[in-house]
Amino acid sequence: MPRRDRSRETRAQRWTRRLGLYVLAPVLLVLTLPVAARLGRVMQPGMAVRNLAVGSVAPGGPAERAGLRPGDLLLSLDDAPLATMVDYYVATSARPDSAAQRWRFQRGDATLSALVQPAPPPRTRVIWAAGQYLSGLAFLLIGWWVFYRRRDVVAHCFFAICVIFAFMLMEIADFPSAAYIEARELSRAIMQLLLPLYFLRFFLAFPAPAPLGSP
Repeated sequence: MPRRDRSRETRAQRWTRRLGLYVLAPVLLVLTLPVAARLGRVMQPGMAVRNLAVGSVAPGGPAERAGLRPGDLLLSLDDAPLATMVDYYVATSARPDSAAQRWRFQRGDATLSALVQPAPPPRTRVIWAAGQYLSGLAFLLIGWWVFYRRRDVVAHCFFAICVIFAFMLMEIADFPSAAYIEARELSRAIMQLLLPLYFLRFFLAFPAPAPLGSP
């Protein structure tokens, strides 16, 4: 296949491309592998938390059996106070997922507590999580391959879109570090803002007659 002339790329474009291909994509994949390797074996409390409020509980799951209800505001986990979702992620990732969780929460004007014993997720949840991971992985691999073969603006935008979708679909591992959690959540917010911009730029530039070639 014809090889595109490297001189048509600026130094900034070359370094951006290398950074995406050989740093960003591999790091994203590595950060998702610990979660993917434990699909179906991670013990879960059976509730979804949004802004420190219980958004939903799995019917018959550990949280529901312990007495937690949607709308309950979480105040602490094992006496560790929770002020933000960063505190929540740090507190939950710093302990074994199989350990019982003693939550203190507010329901209306009352302050209550509950002991939640995490349990394995149901099979439907495992299938859903596996499907999400595989979809994200497919986006990442396709975006990487297109970006590896092309050097035009269409490839740049397509790769960025695929990385954003992969980041949203593939669950990123938690670590008990506030700085790491804050960086992850900031990256998520920035990607959500950039997604429509990259879509617009992609459709304005597509199709672009750029020859394929190896770097």
